[in-house]
Amino acid sequence: MNKNNFLSDYSYQESCNINMSVSGTFLASRSFNLSKEDIFNNLDNYPSNTNKNKVIKTISKKYKIQEESILLGPGANGILQNFIKILLKPNNNIVTTMLTFPPVVYGTQSFGNKVKLVELDKDFCTDLEKIKKSIDNDTSFVYLSNPNNPTGTFIESSKIIEFCKNVKCVVIVDESGIAFSESKSLLDYAIPNNLIVLRSFSKSHGLAGIRVGFAVCSSVLKNKYLENISNNELSNISLVILEKALLTNDDIQNINLIKKERQYLCDKLKAIGVSYITSYSNTIFIKNDVTKKFINELYKKDISVVVVPYMGKNYIRI
Repeated sequence: MNKNNFLSDYSYQESCNINMSVSGTFLASRSFNLSKEDIFNNLDNYPSNTNKNKVIKTISKKYKIQEESILLGPGANGILQNFIKILLKPNNNIVTTMLTFPPVVYGTQSFGNKVKLVELDKDFCTDLEKIKKSIDNDTSFVYLSNPNNPTGTFIESSKIIEFCKNVKCVVIVDESGIAFSESKSLLDYAIPNNLIVLRSFSKSHGLAGIRVGFAVCSSVLKNKYLENISNNELSNISLVILEKALLTNDDIQNINLIKKERQYLCDKLKAIGVSYITSYSNTIFIKNDVTKKFINELYKKDISVVVVPYMGKNYIRI
């Protein structure tokens, strides 16, 4: 594959004037009873362990996870990039799927390490057996996005747990879109020692701008993270906002609204003969091979989509 870097990411490209009302604005526009003091009293302070521990306790209670296994970091992607720095060694490789969250590829290749990309099956689903066969003695970790970004497909969590028990390397699973699935999360199981589960507040809570996510993992992996990563990656303001947001149940309304809109779009796409993959996330993956002319027509209508090249064809993610 070609070597990419973070400048390849679509976040650097100019977008249309996007209406994000069904992808976070609903919840993010709420005040969570924030006061001016909440903001201004935290502007001149470095991140405090007091605020971090308050958020960790709230996450523990909300998701029924042991506090000791929770790591806070600068978004799910920020935590992922930090683990890439920690886990990779010279001549190591990682294994992931051909269609996945691109920053894991950018981060790995930025250190000069190899990314082994595994083809999806005919239904655009992740094949764990193919993943397993691609692992060798130099594999640092396997990365899985579940539900997968961009396809929205899902691997049953019980199968991932079994997979982890049968491989020696670390397995990182990004569950950023799990709130839009009716299936069980990995957090509902006992976490194997080689598993890291990433979670985000960007989608379900509409809080992408505060850049806070969390990971759940063994004490060994957590300590390795804390020994190698600065304690000042999070702002006190972000922690205060997140603490307030977690104490509400507004995320449930936000999730239901996005799921309702996802179904509405799928129904409309089906009515006009556009083929898509059943999504377990907040994305819709269009299976039709699209042309540059079609993409240009979308942009003329102020519609931004992500173009996904795969096996010689161009697909789009809504």
